[in-house]
Amino acid sequence: MHNNTFHNEEWYDCHRSNIGGKCGNRNVILNTSYPENNIFYENQLYAIYYYYVNKNDMIVENNWEEAGDPKFIDLTGQADPFDFTVFDFRLQPDSPCKDNGGFLTRTKNSGNNSTEVKVEDAGYFIDGFGITNGDGIQFEGQTQKARIVSIDYSTNTLHLESTMSWASGVGVSLPYSGSRPDQGVYEYSDSVCLADLEPDGDVDEDDLNTLAAGFGKTSVAKDTDGDGDMDGADLSEMAVDFDRTDCFP
Repeated sequence: MHNNTFHNEEWYDCHRSNIGGKCGNRNVILNTSYPENNIFYENQLYAIYYYYVNKNDMIVENNWEEAGDPKFIDLTGQADPFDFTVFDFRLQPDSPCKDNGGFLTRTKNSGNNSTEVKVEDAGYFIDGFGITNGDGIQFEGQTQKARIVSIDYSTNTLHLESTMSWASGVGVSLPYSGSRPDQGVYEYSDSVCLADLEPDGDVDEDDLNTLAAGFGKTSVAKDTDGDGDMDGADLSEMAVDFDRTDCFP
């Protein structure tokens, strides 16, 4: 459970059969949850509450646990499950959560212009399962990114779409901007791709198809300008961003 934002949650029970967990106001720690790179802000009770689990058995790293204002862009208004534009959980340029996260796993082999990466834990990533694009990855200390086309979870091996070079033991993350991944659901970037509707890090035919499928609708979950209407303004933004590959999903 990584790179989520938990804000203003109230206590509630959510017992899960065969899991033995209980969650509520920032209490989401089940015996199958490993919170990393999350932001917990202005919730009730605790940032993280452990119920029927031993904290020492969990991987709990690099979270913002009620450590002050993470400086989201906009938290004004009243939460509404039918209005996705009320809050803006993207980070401001001076947010303390920028470059404050950790790498999800590390490489176990080195590679030179290779497409096969062995990692400590491939479970953080997906290859799209034949439904959508696979995750993009980026190595610690590099700016180059590559897309995952398949994963062998039994050997913790990522197969990439393009070649990359890396050393053994370096951090691996989803694409990030800056020196390290950010905390929270959105990676800060000066280079914003508003038309990356998937989002998968680039603006291509998948995003164009998403726009076409929603065009003319007035209550879409995501559009380029956040007004819920898929219209000419979104088409214009798609034309500006199309073929960009420097987005951060």
